Amino acid sequence: MNIYPFRIILVNYLLLLISLTFHEWGHAWAAHKLGDNTPQQQGRLSLNPLVHIDLIGTIILPLIMMLFVTPLGIWGWAKPVEFNINNFKNKKFGDLLVILAGPASNLLLALFAAIAANTIFRNNGPISGLMGNILFLNCLLFVFNMLPIPPLDGSCLLKKVFHVTEETYLYISQWGFVTILILLQLPFVNKILLICIKMAMGFIYMLSELICWPLHALSHSISGFL
Repeated sequence: MNIYPFRIILVNYLLLLISLTFHEWGHAWAAHKLGDNTPQQQGRLSLNPLVHIDLIGTIILPLIMMLFVTPLGIWGWAKPVEFNINNFKNKKFGDLLVILAGPASNLLLALFAAIAANTIFRNNGPISGLMGNILFLNCLLFVFNMLPIPPLDGSCLLKKVFHVTEETYLYISQWGFVTILILLQLPFVNKILLICIKMAMGFIYMLSELICWPLHALSHSISGFL
């Protein structure tokens, strides 16, 4: 049994809390933009982590994994954002857009971290490493949430494709996290997930390089001129 330093656990837990908060805020923001004020009325259109905390998914499970498994290779979830599809301007794809906004928010946060590490904190090792942790963690959350297992976000795609009824979906969702826990015990599943996480990180890093290239070119030009 490994017990990691408190400082490492605290920092990485705060990063997870920020990432989960940003994920749920993405759901709430998308629902609000599509015309549904339910998340706002319930106080979920906020970047305050306290309104998004789920006792098991945000506190108990992540801390157990950080304490005894690995300080960074963790996953978790926050309290789901509720929305009313009847209020959406786009009723055909509105729920899908709201669901996918969560994982998309994690990719956006990962991109921000990659850009920050490549520009502002380029010569600051510790902070650049911290940005790398944010990049990895948010790519992990993106891949995890895109698994096609109810109630994870990725299952919404299957629900749309196969026209699964709400009653059937809710019934399957009852066994979703048991299924996930079993799958995560299988070595080949973890290998596949790790490959997907690395692919997501590679994509984000490549995108950040494209964004940062003009800034680096300008910086070199100015340095040469001076």
